[in-house]
Amino acid sequence: MIIERDREDYSPVNQDPDLETSPARRLERRLSPRQKMESTPVWGHREDILAAYGNKDCIIVIGGTGSGKTTAIPFIVPGRGITTEPKRKVTEGLARFVAQIRGTRLGDEVAYQYRGSGRGLSDKAQMTFMTEGTLLSILLHNPTLSGFDYVALDEIQGETEDLNALGGILLKVQEKRRKTPGANPLKLIAMTATPNNLEALKQYFPNSEVVPVEGRMFHVEPHFLKEKEYVKPKDMARKAAETLFSQILRHEERKKERGNILTFMPGKAEIRATEKAIIDEFERIKNELIQELGEEVALRQLKEAGIADDSGSFALKIIPYHSQLSEEKLNEALSGSEERTILIATDVAETGLTLKNLQFVIDSGLVRQTEFNPSTGIERIKLVPCSKNSLLQRMGRAGRVREGDYFALFNEDNFESRPQAKVSEIERKNPMSFVMRLKKYGISSLDDIKLMARPPEQNLAYAIRMLKKWGALDSQERLTPLGDLMVEMGIEPRYAYLVAKGIENKCIGEAITIAAYLSATRAKPLFTGSKEEIALLLKEFQRGAKSDFQTILTFWEEYQKNKNNIEWPIRKILNQNALDDIEEIRDDLLKFFQENKIPFVTASNPQAIHRAITQTFLDRLFVLQKNGMYAALDGYMKGIRIDKETSALEGFLPPIILVGDENDQDVAQQVHQVDLHTIEELAPEYIKRVPLLARYDEEPDAVIQNIQVVLSGRVSYELEQKEQVPVEIRSAVGIFAQALAANRIRLPIVAENIYTINQINAAWRRREGQNASDHFNQQKLEAFYREHLAPFGIASKKDLERALASGKLNLTITMAEHLPQPYQPQAAKHPSQIHPITSQEPSESFLGRVRDRLIEFFRNFFEEPQVPQH
Repeated sequence: MIIERDREDYSPVNQDPDLETSPARRLERRLSPRQKMESTPVWGHREDILAAYGNKDCIIVIGGTGSGKTTAIPFIVPGRGITTEPKRKVTEGLARFVAQIRGTRLGDEVAYQYRGSGRGLSDKAQMTFMTEGTLLSILLHNPTLSGFDYVALDEIQGETEDLNALGGILLKVQEKRRKTPGANPLKLIAMTATPNNLEALKQYFPNSEVVPVEGRMFHVEPHFLKEKEYVKPKDMARKAAETLFSQILRHEERKKERGNILTFMPGKAEIRATEKAIIDEFERIKNELIQELGEEVALRQLKEAGIADDSGSFALKIIPYHSQLSEEKLNEALSGSEERTILIATDVAETGLTLKNLQFVIDSGLVRQTEFNPSTGIERIKLVPCSKNSLLQRMGRAGRVREGDYFALFNEDNFESRPQAKVSEIERKNPMSFVMRLKKYGISSLDDIKLMARPPEQNLAYAIRMLKKWGALDSQERLTPLGDLMVEMGIEPRYAYLVAKGIENKCIGEAITIAAYLSATRAKPLFTGSKEEIALLLKEFQRGAKSDFQTILTFWEEYQKNKNNIEWPIRKILNQNALDDIEEIRDDLLKFFQENKIPFVTASNPQAIHRAITQTFLDRLFVLQKNGMYAALDGYMKGIRIDKETSALEGFLPPIILVGDENDQDVAQQVHQVDLHTIEELAPEYIKRVPLLARYDEEPDAVIQNIQVVLSGRVSYELEQKEQVPVEIRSAVGIFAQALAANRIRLPIVAENIYTINQINAAWRRREGQNASDHFNQQKLEAFYREHLAPFGIASKKDLERALASGKLNLTITMAEHLPQPYQPQAAKHPSQIHPITSQEPSESFLGRVRDRLIEFFRNFFEEPQVPQH
């Protein structure tokens, strides 16, 4: 038997051991794909659907999991149509399945299309599955969708950004076709799995009819963790592996037939970690059994349990399933195999797919989604809990073809505390692309189109502000020729702006390579290895560059040299899907330039692409702080750091950087060093110069004026870098005189003068008392120097020494001129012996005078002259 672990974590699983041998199940297995489709619940409602299709502009089909709505609707309604899906991989899988039902070759009567699929629209295709974004692109060139009779919008409850725009535009297309004489009406079919937003949908789609279709769901038994048990995200992979062995396989030891397993993880890294955790857990169980029972008995029991093969290796087939999956792997996942399979998937497997013989679902309850910060202009991919609707969709995967079990890696209270639906994309993403696309369709304001959801006002304000700043919108918020060009490129506005700056700086080749790379790798990481492997590999392409954008260009250059070598991407642990997407987007952009007769120029000067990058990301300036972290110039983001392992700026912290992106761990990505000169040239409003006090500097022997350079946005940062400017001669003389008076310049005449004025001040104190202030203070000394230096314009030690040596300047202070009247005769005869000649003051003894002279001698010998104070 399998070693049991955490047996009490979940409630018991109640299964029917005879389920797989029931007559109904055996009959279903003998049905053809067409017969299976015609046995779905939605097919039983085909008369209702056809009646609504004929009488209304829109049908709202509410069909739960297993209702067959997505695949059956194209067979029920007449005419040539398009079905949209939010996820490209689901689009492809559905098209393959529908082609199989129709008994035709994929690409003939049934087709699919999305960017990077390489499959264009077929004139003879009656059913075309495509992503929402692809249909939006088609509408730019076919604004009335002529040649099509209907559009079916699947998963409308998802409210993606593209779907939000698409719904409003299609309503306008409907209206336009109604007003066009002889034009066929365009029918809309909205399909949703949940009735939660039914009233909102009925208001959104006027003249619509709701057709409810019961789902065909087998019973799914949910299992949650104990009441207070919590699994940290970093421990999800381990917990999933433990659940697989201790909960699922344990309950199946008595079954004659076993179902496949679907595990939901938030991303590719977690999928990889789960795969490793499953193998590690298997090895742990195997080793414990061998120690307890001996190798022969242990391996026999593992084989009987269905988890070990003849060699003692793990018997179940593990398939990752995510948006980066190759077509071959996708087909493998969708078609299933005779081997028992563990499918580890992202949320791409939540909807639209029926996985063969699926019985168990293990759910992390997490998803990665994009969230936009309008203060920084940066979108971050964050790990967040799924909504209840998403969890129910995942749970439903286990009951589409048989009874199943759902194992949540969270407790029931956690489930109940989650929001019913996820926040729509348009409410949490940068709306820049959304705004530009609507402008391109002639929609001047969001008030002029019916939207399912609106972007938050602060997000919208950011988008409008940046598009105006770039020149994509004019002062009236209308699309400019530049903005029109950017929309036509079909990529994110910022990357399109980079290409536009490439045109301006005559570095189009480099700009489109970077734009294509950034566009493709937002959804599909280029490298497939561990972080350590990726860091090591990136060093090959960095080659001392001080920019991650330069690394992209170097990589692409090497790829072009080796693209015909099929081993090269494997050795470099590259994701071939991402490479294909980069190539596809780059080719599309090249074609766009050719069609618009824009000259293709590749820069030989690196400064050209540096300018283009700086212009594009100038709003993402970050300044180095004393702690080695970077703070945004806008003041809203502090504590971002450069990745020391993967960035080209490893071990080098420039004072100013541009950041292309940022991950959910406050690590800057696509970092580019930028110099002050370029910032001042392109955006002088960011630079402020604050004059500091001018001073005499002994090293250059000159009076210098330092300027503090301040990089100023919403907050200001003083840079360590300072500038020097020349000082006007009159001011320079005064500052030099000040330095002389403060004894900061080592010259004999300075020391002599200080000695003299100390004597003068001592004489005045003898006359007026020890508490009297200095008669000849530093201010008076400074004025003396300034008066004598000014006629000659002397402001340096070298010039002063030259003037003194030539005799044209005399800076000696004459003691007699500054003493009190009673002392002047004595000072004239004996300058070193100053005593008052008055009848009121008693004469000192001879020994007293000797003592004073000795003290004065040693003080002058050992001490530096003291400067009189103000």
